[in-house]
Amino acid sequence: MLLRPLATVFRCLGAALAVLATALAADYRAGVARLEIAPERWVQAVAIQDPKGGRAVIVTAAAMGLPRAITDLVAARSELDRSQVLFLSGPAPPPNQAKLAEDLVTVIGAALGDLQPAALSYGEGSGLRVAAPDGLLRAALFGDGAGPVGHSRAVGGPIRSAFRMVEPEPALRSRETPEPRSNLCPVQAIRFGKSLTLLALGGEVTPDYARRIRLQFSRAKEPLVVVGNSNDIARPFARELEPAILGGIRTVLKRVGR
Repeated sequence: MLLRPLATVFRCLGAALAVLATALAADYRAGVARLEIAPERWVQAVAIQDPKGGRAVIVTAAAMGLPRAITDLVAARSELDRSQVLFLSGPAPPPNQAKLAEDLVTVIGAALGDLQPAALSYGEGSGLRVAAPDGLLRAALFGDGAGPVGHSRAVGGPIRSAFRMVEPEPALRSRETPEPRSNLCPVQAIRFGKSLTLLALGGEVTPDYARRIRLQFSRAKEPLVVVGNSNDIARPFARELEPAILGGIRTVLKRVGR
């Protein structure tokens, strides 16, 4: 007769402990802003700040492509270091780049103005989750939303970031690509303490390629999330870029202490 009431008590206790753990882990401040820029087209910014003021902002723009000319300009106008802003891009160039740049500056500013206590966690299925101290989910990134929250790990520690543009060595450049700038690829790393590293590449990243990168640069107990289509319009990598990309990955990971 007492089994059912006891089970209910334990469930409630477990939920309370989960909320308490989230509150105790709320070392960060985070802000979230979303702006509709056209019917069914939106941009979103998630700003994260550590206790010492280190910052990272992750910007998504639905399926719209974000050329480097826009991402570099917006980061500069946001008064953030270029390495602190990660843009998730798509394949289609925007119809009005000037307006999109203004919208991105606006949404980043709104997210930075919304900073409030938050806890971060990461799980293979659930991705990077940003929650209020009471456990209310504010944003989810880099996940399909299908993974169980119970398998997530707390994310904490100082935020460090690094950014580098890479290009192939002159001897490896394709004769069919006379403009070297078209072969440039942005490589970026954002690290949260020793609990999570985001590695963003400016081209299309297949699951197999991401797996190879994780195996080559893995670190015990610290997830490495490889994100493609970042900081530039999504497109396949040029073959001659791969050695330079690997070198760029080593450089940015070293700069963030990984």
